[in-house]
Amino acid sequence: NNYLFISILTFLLPIAAWGQTTIDLSNGDYVITSGGEYIVSNYNGTNNISINTPDDVTLTIKDVTIQATEKSCINANNGQTVTLILEGKNTLTATNFCAITGSKKQLIIQGTGELIATVTAADAEAAAIGSRHKKNEICGDIVIKGGTITATGGNLSAGIGSCNYGICGNIIIYDGIITAGGKSGGIGSGQNGTCGDIIINGGFINATGLIGFDSRTQSTGTFSTGTDGHAFIITTKITANKDTNLSGIIIENNNSTFYGTQCILIADATIPENQQIEVKQGQTLIVDNCTLSLGTNATLTNSG
Repeated sequence: NNYLFISILTFLLPIAAWGQTTIDLSNGDYVITSGGEYIVSNYNGTNNISINTPDDVTLTIKDVTIQATEKSCINANNGQTVTLILEGKNTLTATNFCAITGSKKQLIIQGTGELIATVTAADAEAAAIGSRHKKNEICGDIVIKGGTITATGGNLSAGIGSCNYGICGNIIIYDGIITAGGKSGGIGSGQNGTCGDIIINGGFINATGLIGFDSRTQSTGTFSTGTDGHAFIITTKITANKDTNLSGIIIENNNSTFYGTQCILIADATIPENQQIEVKQGQTLIVDNCTLSLGTNATLTNSG
């Protein structure tokens, strides 16, 4: 019976891969026109992937490098719900477009891999992940559930979110090690752009710029940490309207505050010089397989 079970299991294992379509970018740009699971791996070149279907799409990228000119590396703007799974190290570089253009409804990024998304042209009005300056191009929600992500946006744009006069939905971060910056902000709207609510629930977030909205934007969304928020966040300034029930550690403009009851640090971090973080009674700071360093004259006080 054990032999029979093992034989059946061995037979069934390959079936899991049968429903996954392998993309060969060496033959040119690739357009996904139907829902399902797709994977592209071990590619280095200039061809891109576009998603043009109302059906759900899951795309895995593994050790992929794309240098796109006059197009996005991954353009999900004609898709609805698109899940991008990160494996290995992936470098997506675009000149005048987003490295990843978000989908109409929801772009979900997850996985254990690395993503470096960059807009390179000095005058390119495009977020690294989100929307670019183009009429009627609307990016829906951006949801990040994991991965190590570095997003560098272009002129008048955010690293993650919208660009100059661009539109994007809510930005929700549950986990991940994320560094985001652009000429107009780190996470949120670009200059004159709009964005929904920004919710950072977990992970290590380093926004080298604003979290929120440019002063010229019409956005009215809020910044919150969601239920049981436990992120470690570093940013120049939070310009979105702050929720009154924040949780986690937030270092804003070199001022450090421990909100709520718990913060889970998952990546090396440094408390800026001359700043103090106090872990008060009832609060917990978990340093999970990483290092928390102290800048000059910085202090970490455990009163819990």
